[in-house]
Amino acid sequence: MGRSLHDQSSKFDERPDADNNVWIFPATSAGAKEGLLYDIVNSNGKLVERVQLPTDCVVAGFGSESVVYFGPYDRAGKSWTLERSRIVRQ
Repeated sequence: MGRSLHDQSSKFDERPDADNNVWIFPATSAGAKEGLLYDIVNSNGKLVERVQLPTDCVVAGFGSESVVYFGPYDRAGKSWTLERSRIVRQ
């Protein structure tokens, strides 16, 4: 599944989605105050979208047709409150 989102030893974390895109999490995004920022790159290496999650949320997984599951992770309770959203491209 890739390295931890907060593994500062790497320059970025990357995760494939169900639509053959790669979500790239630059290490510099960890300091984002308004929510984590991901670059989405297609199979041709072209940046197709930039997505910012709500504050305190992380990506949990992906579904087909641009669906992303995300939410805040409660480390103390080891639980998720998941949300489902579809990325709408213009």
